[in-house]
Amino acid sequence: MVKVYMWKEKDFYTVEDLVGIMRVLRGENGCPWDKEQTPLTMRAPLIEETFEAVDAISNEDANHTKEELGDVFLNASMISSMYQEN
Repeated sequence: MVKVYMWKEKDFYTVEDLVGIMRVLRGENGCPWDKEQTPLTMRAPLIEETFEAVDAISNEDANHTKEELGDVFLNASMISSMYQEN
């Protein structure tokens, strides 16, 4: 039985929420772009987001750093999910 993940606004999200989102994005009715990606195609976005995070840290911009680290984490989570699928 496949659990259908429903998004709802929360003050706090868990790792299980993130795993559910990855399953939805890469699932049968998910995002076409996300479903096409592989760990190899995700290298460039991961590198780009990492450089953006480092730049934000260098500029001592806490809000931008938080945003960019979230992007790095999302990319890393997507790649991890891809390996988990296989």
